[in-house]
Amino acid sequence: MATQASTGVIADQAVTLSKLKNGTQGDLLYYGAGGAPLRLNAGTAGKVLQTNGAGANPTWEAGPIFTEQFESTGQTISAAGTLTLAHGLAAQPKLYFTYIKCTTAEYNYSIGDEVPVPMNGNSNNSYGVTVVPDGTNLNIRFGSNAAVFQVLNKTTGASANITLGSWEFYIRAWA
Repeated sequence: MATQASTGVIADQAVTLSKLKNGTQGDLLYYGAGGAPLRLNAGTAGKVLQTNGAGANPTWEAGPIFTEQFESTGQTISAAGTLTLAHGLAAQPKLYFTYIKCTTAEYNYSIGDEVPVPMNGNSNNSYGVTVVPDGTNLNIRFGSNAAVFQVLNKTTGASANITLGSWEFYIRAWA
């Protein structure tokens, strides 16, 4: 947008990419409290950009740091069964993820397909798995329903109870 100053000269206030040239690699532009554009200097390696909500400027912060990882081998799924898996991490895991892997084609899944499974499952029907981590082990309890897990048919989306012998259970954990 152009405005005319008292001198009769039209000042071009339009922001274009060419007017933003000569910045510093990695810097970010944002709007400050007064509505003027401001520059946030590039963060250091490993930092993540964090929004601090409306009315606050963004900042660079330390992201989640996971220095160790554990991944189980395929485990047998058994209704109401338990597993105790030593994770070998130096501390209790901060994050963990459970999934099942198809070992015999079923419900249009191919061998090797991985399907995430929810922790704490469906308590109304006793489906799912609970994981209780500690400093040494991942303590796992499977739901008592005979199928343990339900999946959606890969092609139709219809709900289906897995055949336990056609799937293996896996868990990944990070600390």
